[in-house]
Amino acid sequence: MCFLNKIGLKMIAVTLELQDEHVFISNLNNYLKNYKNNLNDKKNLQKISKILFILSNFVSKCHHKKEEKFIFPYLINKGGEEASLANEMMNQHKIIENLENQLESSLNMVALKTIDQKLLDLITILDSHIQEENTVVFAYAEISIDEKEKILNEINGFEKENFEFCNKDKYQKILDQLQ
Repeated sequence: MCFLNKIGLKMIAVTLELQDEHVFISNLNNYLKNYKNNLNDKKNLQKISKILFILSNFVSKCHHKKEEKFIFPYLINKGGEEASLANEMMNQHKIIENLENQLESSLNMVALKTIDQKLLDLITILDSHIQEENTVVFAYAEISIDEKEKILNEINGFEKENFEFCNKDKYQKILDQLQ
């Protein structure tokens, strides 16, 4: 970050990395959609379990935490519609995490009807959540240059402190093995 001058920093959206992570999460969601079509295949249930591991660790413990710690507080402080959107996104994070937990329990019991419904719920909310953040919420997160530098440095520090969860390459390797 220190190599960027104020002009270069001005052109970087503070949410750019988060949007890139949304592409990765959408890819995970596409895998879930494919596996949902054949739940009778035990290999697909194992693959869903691995996707849940990635969702639980990378998405919930890294990606969502970065949004909740660094982007949403900024929007909440703005008040009004921005605060309402940020609070709605945090509520959706809780719903996603709850669905992950319910799905994991259902996988452990091999309850196919419940797995099917929870997968559908998770797939649906992930798609709509990502779309809303990318097109609406992040549009409100245009931050001053000075605050942008501070937030980007804080996000970088968070990623270093939480490398175990934030190492996207590790999760990409797991995903690559599922093919």
